[in-house]
Amino acid sequence: MPPALPQERYFALDGLRAVMMLLGVVLHSAQPYATWTFSIYTAFHDTAHTFVLSGLAFLLHLFRMPAFFVMAGFFGSVIWHARGTRALLRNRVKRVLLPLVLSWVVLFPLIVLSAAFTVLGGPKGVAHIVQQLHSGALLAKNNLTFSQLLMQMGLVHLWFLYFLMLFYGAITLLLRGLRQLPQKIKNLADNSFKQIMLQPAGVVLLAAITGLTMVPMRPANKVTTGIEGTHAFLPPIAILVAYFVFFVFGWLLFRHKHLLTRLRDRAWLYTSLGLGAAGLYAWLILHPPVAKPHLLQVAVAAPAIWLLSLGSIGLAMRYFRKPTGLFQYLSEASYWVYLVHVPLTLLLPGLLIDLPLPALLKFLLTWAGATGISLLTYQYWVRTTPLGGWLNGRRLAPYAFWSGFRKSEKPAATPIEAGSLI
Repeated sequence: MPPALPQERYFALDGLRAVMMLLGVVLHSAQPYATWTFSIYTAFHDTAHTFVLSGLAFLLHLFRMPAFFVMAGFFGSVIWHARGTRALLRNRVKRVLLPLVLSWVVLFPLIVLSAAFTVLGGPKGVAHIVQQLHSGALLAKNNLTFSQLLMQMGLVHLWFLYFLMLFYGAITLLLRGLRQLPQKIKNLADNSFKQIMLQPAGVVLLAAITGLTMVPMRPANKVTTGIEGTHAFLPPIAILVAYFVFFVFGWLLFRHKHLLTRLRDRAWLYTSLGLGAAGLYAWLILHPPVAKPHLLQVAVAAPAIWLLSLGSIGLAMRYFRKPTGLFQYLSEASYWVYLVHVPLTLLLPGLLIDLPLPALLKFLLTWAGATGISLLTYQYWVRTTPLGGWLNGRRLAPYAFWSGFRKSEKPAATPIEAGSLI
C-alpha cells in the first residue's frame, strides 16, 4: 500500500469534491437566466437573462464533472488500497448505488411536478400534469409509453452516481487483469504516469486522449459544450470512456500522490492557461471560423478541460489545507445538497418568473433559496439521524452555527475512517 497521505491533503481534496458538488447548485440556478441554456431548463427560460450567466454556466459545465471524477477515482483508490476490492464494492453499494436508487424513486416525480409548476403555471399546472399522467392523455398525445417517458427523462442529475458504479465495476475488473501482466509493463505504466505529472507537456498527452473521446460526440454549439452529457440508462460508450479517463487518472494519482505538490506549484499557471483556452473555445463556438469546426473546437476544449481540472486540484492543495468548521460542515452536507437541490431550482424560478427583477438577482434568489432549503433539511432531517449515518458514513454531532467561522477544533475523519467519500 502507498504511504499514508497527510491529513491536510485529505481535507484539501475532499474540499474540492464538495465544491464541485455545490457548484452544481450554482450551475442549475444560473441556467433559467442564461442567454443560452439547455436540458429541462429550456422549457421555462425566463425573459430576464444575461450573457454573464451564460459564461458562468459554460465554464462550470466545462470542467466541473471531469474534476469531480478525478476526485472520485482518487478516493476510490484510497479505500481500495486500505481495505481491498470487496470492501470497496460493499462501501460503494451503500454510498453510491443505494442513494442512486432511492433518490431517483423519490426525486423523479418531484422533478416532474416542479417543472410542471413552473412551465404550466403554478398549482394548476401540477394538477394538469397529474391528471394527464393518471388518464394516460400525456403519453398518448406524445405517442409514448410510460417506459419510454422514463427512458427520455432518464437519470436526471443522478447520472453521475450511475457512472460511478459502472466505473467501480470496471476498475475492479481492470485491476484483476493487470495482475497478470509482467512487472516490466507495470513499471512502464508507473513511469509513464510520473512523466505525465512531472512534465508540463504531459497535459498535452492527457488532452489528446480526451480529444479522441470527444471526436465521436456532437459538435459544440451554444447549448452543447465540452464533454457531451447524458441522462440515459444506456449512455453512449464515448461519453463513458471520456469520463472514465478522468476517473482512472484520479485512481493513479493516489498511487503517486507525492506528485500532488506539482499541481500545487503549477496551480495558477494551469488555471490561467485553462481560462484562456476556455475563452478561445467559447469564441470558436460563437464565431466558428470554418464550416465544420468540430475538430478545431475539440482541439481547444480538451486542453481547457484538463488545465482547469488540474488547476482546481492545485488550488485546493494551496488554499483548502486548514478548513474552518463551516467549510467542514458544507463539505459534509454537499452530498445531500446535490441530491435534493434540482426540484428547488425548477420550482423557485416559477415563483420568480413574473417578477420584474434583473436576471442576476433572480439567479441569486434561486441559488440562495435552493442552497438554504437544502441545508436546512440536512441540518434537521439528515445530519444527526440514521439517514445521515448512511449518507455521511457516520452520524454526526449537531452543528453550532455561531462557531462556524472558527477553525475546526476536531479534525474530520479521513476517508478510510468514515468510508463516506464518493
